[in-house]
Amino acid sequence: MSVKPFYVGTCEAISNDEKKIAFDPSTNQLTLFPIQDPFGLRKAIVPVFRRNLNGDVFGMGTAFHIDGWGTFLTAYHVIDFAMKSSYLPNKEGISLHPTDEHPLLFLGMGLAYGTPTIPEEAFAVVNYMAQAMHKKNDPLAEIIGKSRIENSIDLSAMNATFKPKTVIPHFVPVRALNWQPIIGETVLAVGFSELNCKQSSPSKLEFLLSEGMYGAYGIIRDIHPEGTSSSNPTPDALHGTMR
Repeated sequence: MSVKPFYVGTCEAISNDEKKIAFDPSTNQLTLFPIQDPFGLRKAIVPVFRRNLNGDVFGMGTAFHIDGWGTFLTAYHVIDFAMKSSYLPNKEGISLHPTDEHPLLFLGMGLAYGTPTIPEEAFAVVNYMAQAMHKKNDPLAEIIGKSRIENSIDLSAMNATFKPKTVIPHFVPVRALNWQPIIGETVLAVGFSELNCKQSSPSKLEFLLSEGMYGAYGIIRDIHPEGTSSSNPTPDALHGTMR
């Protein structure tokens, strides 16, 4: 099935009246294709890693810089390893903070060849995370050792600390209002589907990094305004006022 390619640009490119890039797969089909864009989206869409106390680093997924001040969006399942929570009464969400294993972002530094040393300022540590949560209607959960708290939607916000020499990454525009998904509409997913990281020198943060940004087109086949099930409802269905 052929698709009409999307034209995508960062906020910096839009403000500078730069020409947007057409993400046109060579096969023009609904399949995974590489995105060769070293100076635009690759500075706004970044890989997410998990780093433990020993300095070991593992590739986890993708995050999107959305405001120019260090706020990133990612899927909850990408960083749930670092989440710990306690329910806040009368609140629609729960603030969550990193544990000893914490998310680490690799900021886009442009295009490189071979295996160059990655500068320390290319990494940003996540210092705050937030996730919409809700109470399960299961009073026996705590008795049997299970939490009564679970996430409402597979989406999390993060804030990262930039080092003094870090060049602030580009960011992508986010439309929070006026758009609703329509069955049959074409959508584009962008991320690092083959993320892999091998550590070579923990003391100097030198890594052999293998990652590639890929895109994939898809068609919306169904919409679940109240969530897919009673165990996975949407925030709207839970609270009425969350958007």
